[in-house]
Amino acid sequence: MKRERVSRIVALLAFAVSISAAASALCVTGIPLCQSFWSYVAVFDGIVLSIDQKAANDPATPFKEVPERFRPPFRIVTFEVARSWRGERGPRISLTVTGGPDAWVEDSVEYARGGRHLVFAYRVPADGNVLSTSACAPGTRLGATDASEARAFLESIS
Repeated sequence: MKRERVSRIVALLAFAVSISAAASALCVTGIPLCQSFWSYVAVFDGIVLSIDQKAANDPATPFKEVPERFRPPFRIVTFEVARSWRGERGPRISLTVTGGPDAWVEDSVEYARGGRHLVFAYRVPADGNVLSTSACAPGTRLGATDASEARAFLESIS
């Protein structure tokens, strides 16, 4: 019994470290925005219409490859698209993002209903139909000073 418990703890720690390492690896700095733009499947400006919190064991989870006991809770964030530069055109686009109440995930983005965001999204590898994003992506809450570079680039390619 004790050996099984230790094995579970070691597995959980290994999983946590791998998620943290993967999230940190995504946040590579110094890549020009014009280059990173092409690595995302959808780039759009949108207003958050709704945020639907889902439990870790929800059947809609995009984390099916992760053992059920290690799956994070997630949210489905739906945007009304104001403008799209790449990929999905809208009028509405939904993203699946990790985290939620009582669950902090290193690369999760915090959204609030009514907030306007510049979103750089990718497809979740396990389910190519699901779009997601991370705090490492160039998109930010519009109006913030750190969104100005991304906005200027996008305006230049329009």
